[in-house]
Amino acid sequence: MTSKNNKSPDNALVKSTEVNYRDDVKGSPDKYFFVAMLTRDIELEDAILDLVDNCIDGALRVRCNELEEKDRFDGYWAKINVNEKDFEIEDNCGGIPWEIAKSVAFRNGAPPNANRPEGSIGTVGIGMKRAIFKLGRSAIVFSDTSEDSYYVEIPSEWIEEQTNWDFRAYNQEKAVETTGTQIQITDLLDSAKKSFTDGAFLTDLKTKISDTYHILISKGFKIYLNGVEVPGRNIEMCYEETPDNDGKFIRPFLWKYETDDTKVFIAIGYRRRIRKEDPTNPHYETKTAGISVICNNRVVLPYDKTHRTGWGVGDIASFHNQFSSIVGVVDMWSAKISNLPITTTKNGVDLDSDLYQLIRNALMQGIKIFTSNTTSWKKNESEVKRRFDNAPRRDLSAIKACSVGLSWSAKKSIKNASIFKPDLPRKVLSRTDSAISFRKPKSDIRLVSEFLFDDENEAPKRVGEGTFDYVLKAAEKTRRR
Repeated sequence: MTSKNNKSPDNALVKSTEVNYRDDVKGSPDKYFFVAMLTRDIELEDAILDLVDNCIDGALRVRCNELEEKDRFDGYWAKINVNEKDFEIEDNCGGIPWEIAKSVAFRNGAPPNANRPEGSIGTVGIGMKRAIFKLGRSAIVFSDTSEDSYYVEIPSEWIEEQTNWDFRAYNQEKAVETTGTQIQITDLLDSAKKSFTDGAFLTDLKTKISDTYHILISKGFKIYLNGVEVPGRNIEMCYEETPDNDGKFIRPFLWKYETDDTKVFIAIGYRRRIRKEDPTNPHYETKTAGISVICNNRVVLPYDKTHRTGWGVGDIASFHNQFSSIVGVVDMWSAKISNLPITTTKNGVDLDSDLYQLIRNALMQGIKIFTSNTTSWKKNESEVKRRFDNAPRRDLSAIKACSVGLSWSAKKSIKNASIFKPDLPRKVLSRTDSAISFRKPKSDIRLVSEFLFDDENEAPKRVGEGTFDYVLKAAEKTRRR
């Protein structure tokens, strides 16, 4: 607050004993700068997903008790339509209550006491505005609630009016029978126009919607892109009901942690059979391998294969094609999104969070179990095929249901945490090769190297292997005579 009294501030740099107020100096942000900074660190796809998040928050706010108890979203939908002229998203998720619109929804940053529904994915209250300015320069937000109807206009001139940060709202007659919100963005930026006419962008957007909201889609929420329903892409893991002759199962590693208002469930397992490493095999793909992190039903880190989920950290192997059969899920839920380690763009995690450090340590433990087991089966393609082809697959909800009857162990070092380690089948190979080792004078090694390779400086190991191969070929010729 600006001081306008005559009392000198307690600061060594101020020499006067009395202060005469002169004038205020500007401290408000420049709108062009504000909008540029607000949108620079978010991709176009993620901005669109922010608008879908708002639809889901609406459904959380108005769904009936029965749906809430079952954690279902049946009957709710969001429809996205894009072209080179405008962008539109519409939902039937209850609309924005006028009191929320008037005091919170259109502010550029939500106050600490913002009225968010329990389980919301909203973080700092900038998603809708950031998305609008990432796509274009003018928009109209229509809202039909059970009580009234109105629309808010964001004109292109708003960015030029440096002193006025508010938007105008107008009453309107109820537009449709269902309650919901409709956002129309016009005066699109060139980057948005180009993307919306690019088939590759639309394909990628569809895939991202499918990956990001597959949990919500499995719970009944529907999302449409240009009139076509987007399917979910569930993560499934092998979960055997019957053990083998040694009493072993192909099942996932599980870890759970629970406090009064936060729950974490981790599952890491095999999504399909281990395959011989062959990048030319169309089934040998890695896009849907790795660890996915979910916060309040929304995937914030899909199919991660980096240090963020523990790969390549310490003694944990870095991800490579041999591990394409391994998949994992971190499912976090909290009534307050501030409890979860999610970034403001919702496409990453806060690695420094105390909670996420516990989670990553658990992930590393699970990854190590399966990378080790994968290696033990590496050269047994036929036996692996038989075992895995008969193993049932379970999605996350089914794994949670099955886990109730398992023997969990409490983690003594971590309060409120428990773990289930699968006793995986393991194929131990008997070696069919042996090592040959001997020493010879360096001069003789150079002579043989030059004879075999026309180069006397080949490595001794290669000279030894080359010598053996040379004699082996001669022996095989003698046997065939």
